[in-house]
Amino acid sequence: MSDVKSIKVISNVNAAIDTNQSIAEVLKNINLDEKGGIFLPYIQRDFVWDEEQICLLLDSLMRGYPTGTILIWETDESINYRRFAEDYSPKSIAYDFLISGDGITRAYILDGQQRLQSLYIAMHGTYGGKALYFNLLSDEESGYEFKFIAQAAAKDNWLNVPEFLASSKQPDFNTIDEFIKHKIISPLLSNEIKSLILNNANRLYRAFKTDHNIPLQKLAGLPSDDIAKIFIRTNSGGVVLDATDLIMATISSEWIGAKQEFDELINMINKMGFKKPKEFIFKACFATLTQTAGNAKNLSDKQNELRDNFPKLGEAINDVLNFVRDTAESSGMNTFNIPFYNPILILVAYRYYHDQTDWSSKLDDAKAFLLTAFLCRDFTRPTQKLMKELLEYAAKRTNKFSLSKIKEIFNNNNKNFAVNAEALLETRINSPLSNLIMYLVYNGQKNFDMNTMTAHDHIFPKSKLAAHRENGHRKYSQKEYDSILNCELLTSAENQVKGDELPTDYFTRLKFAGSAQLKNFLELHAIPDQFGKVGEDKIDLWDIENYREFLDERKKLMIKRIERNLAGLVSSEANVSSIIKNLLKKVLASK
Repeated sequence: MSDVKSIKVISNVNAAIDTNQSIAEVLKNINLDEKGGIFLPYIQRDFVWDEEQICLLLDSLMRGYPTGTILIWETDESINYRRFAEDYSPKSIAYDFLISGDGITRAYILDGQQRLQSLYIAMHGTYGGKALYFNLLSDEESGYEFKFIAQAAAKDNWLNVPEFLASSKQPDFNTIDEFIKHKIISPLLSNEIKSLILNNANRLYRAFKTDHNIPLQKLAGLPSDDIAKIFIRTNSGGVVLDATDLIMATISSEWIGAKQEFDELINMINKMGFKKPKEFIFKACFATLTQTAGNAKNLSDKQNELRDNFPKLGEAINDVLNFVRDTAESSGMNTFNIPFYNPILILVAYRYYHDQTDWSSKLDDAKAFLLTAFLCRDFTRPTQKLMKELLEYAAKRTNKFSLSKIKEIFNNNNKNFAVNAEALLETRINSPLSNLIMYLVYNGQKNFDMNTMTAHDHIFPKSKLAAHRENGHRKYSQKEYDSILNCELLTSAENQVKGDELPTDYFTRLKFAGSAQLKNFLELHAIPDQFGKVGEDKIDLWDIENYREFLDERKKLMIKRIERNLAGLVSSEANVSSIIKNLLKKVLASK
């Protein structure tokens, strides 16, 4: 059971709901540096609402719609926190954390940051340098209209909300006339329009200053660890949160600069195209510092070591991911096709414990290790014991990343650090590994262009195989028609022309276009000739009735290609990448 789901009621928790709060009463405590002041705790993310979302919230308030409870945590515990933004810039990121420790009991927002920050900006501040304005001539039927407008651009019927709400007196006919006399020429307005303006002004005033429309739920008596868990649960219905948010919250509780440094590394990894960068950073840091690939949530136990060594960890992660990206791209993959991260964790640990010279001298071995690991079945789900031994080996400053030593570690764990070409061909077309496998099939072929041949096409169309019946039942399973043995790489143009044609139709068209064209096509794609033998019988391998026999024959051709490329035995004229030439010279493929 996860930490979030296992939260229990604690007897000393003091929880109370106070519905007798107006917006103005709540907002007067925002950023108040004394007892009762309301702030944002280290757990909270940045403010993310845009102008439209703020204006929709205000329309809901004007209509009297409920806008949800604000959950706050009252404590005098020493924690990191930050102030609400008064003049908010959409490009700003909140790093200005403060540390409480003066014994003052403050209130920290656990749920409702976006709403409360929006209301604070509306009543007291600006958004992107613009103040909030309200259209006094709008109504409930068409919607109460709010906009953030530069003061010089505000039209006559637009009311500056912060200026208006600064008044301590509720408007009446006289005060509204006085207030808007510089905006609208009152004598020219009908009583009906004046009533609309007055009603709107009063409605706005009440929504902020007199209506008790903000339910507050207060929590007290809980430690910060439990608060972080409650935060994850209460926010799960809004912006999606996960276990990494809990880890980040715990780390930030004692390390003020954590958010900024993590964000910079996350942005860098995002630009490289890798998925789930925050999760990878946590795993890489935990694996490197502890030499285990256990649950990264325990990274919070290494906070001091993490803080002190984060620049060095970031450098190791940056170097390794740049290397992985270059290796992947030169092997027909991209960062979105990385099948799993376990071997990358080993490389990060090695880079962290070795200087740049050592790392640079082992890049060829690192490439062979990485691609072998991606293709090695026993690395798909390595045991904790195997990962621990590999990480411990990588962390030894005296080692030089020997592939033979890595094989030995695998063997000692009853695993095999080698590639079985036949096992690889059990992969499905949509697997993250499919790009690399198909590259090993096509690499070295005269007409192969990895930059244009990017469409994964079903040789026998999926729709035709799914619809094919034998004795009234579907003859082929999804596993069969999505087999990588049924995959060919085409250019986008070729894929569009082929469409859903069966081989008997498509290959016949190629044949009529010229026998050499068909021969070259079959050779390029490792597709068997039309007629083959099964036992003593000659059969048409391109006929949908003989699809399984087609897969068996194509498997033989693909295995030969893969083993030849893995062993680096293709001819020098084939323009093979240096990575594939070197791949597995030291770690030979085995069946």
